[in-house]
Amino acid sequence: MGQLAAGVAHEINNPLGFVRSNLNTLSEYLDVFRKLLALHGELSDAYEKGEFEEIAEYREAIEKLKKDADMEFTVNDAGQILVDSNDGISRISTIVKGLKDLSHAEAGELVCQDLNISLRDALKISWHEVKTRAELVEDLCDSLPVRCRPQQLTQVFLNILLNAAQAVNEKGKITMSTGKVNGKAIVEIADNGPGMSEEVRNRIFDPFFTTKPVGKGTGLGLSIAYNIIKEHGGTIEVDSRPGAGARFRIKLPLATEAASAA
Repeated sequence: MGQLAAGVAHEINNPLGFVRSNLNTLSEYLDVFRKLLALHGELSDAYEKGEFEEIAEYREAIEKLKKDADMEFTVNDAGQILVDSNDGISRISTIVKGLKDLSHAEAGELVCQDLNISLRDALKISWHEVKTRAELVEDLCDSLPVRCRPQQLTQVFLNILLNAAQAVNEKGKITMSTGKVNGKAIVEIADNGPGMSEEVRNRIFDPFFTTKPVGKGTGLGLSIAYNIIKEHGGTIEVDSRPGAGARFRIKLPLATEAASAA
């Protein structure tokens, strides 16, 4: 959780940093706009009073300020800054929403939702860990409606994605794919890491079993994932061997199948 928190903090700090920088730049632009507006006010007063010498001075001051500030660039850049800042705030909002949803993973009734949504939510939360370690390849079908507790499935996918990211070395590759087969929703998350021995593969879903060093893992993540998928009427399997990476395959009843079974 500490590692995840550090990654999320980094993801939030990036957009927060350039939003802060953008606000500082906008503040400088605002000073220029204020000075320009004040000069136009003085110029208008001079026209009303017929003060021709002052009119010439104010017009000269306005032109100088516009030239020094490169007004065309300043106005265009101010608009772009607002667009970029809004994008940064949206990114922060997306991350916070993902964390909020994850924090309520044990609550909620069964609802019908596209499984791809939970998968993408998990990716948003784990993106810092994924993007620094691996190339991501996505092959998601249009829609996978299932009756589920979405936050719990996000927790499952998050755990698998983090494990995949931590398993790969430099130039790693992680593949996410979804599809439908015989009334089942299929989710596969694969990596090109070192893979697992048969002994490890056979114990991967056992509570408290972990191959990570002491303090790096509790061995509960995949055990919890296994139970969540089982409670949803699905299955979770892993295909792996030494030197050949790992592929997790999750099958869940599609919404129509789940409804009829209920």
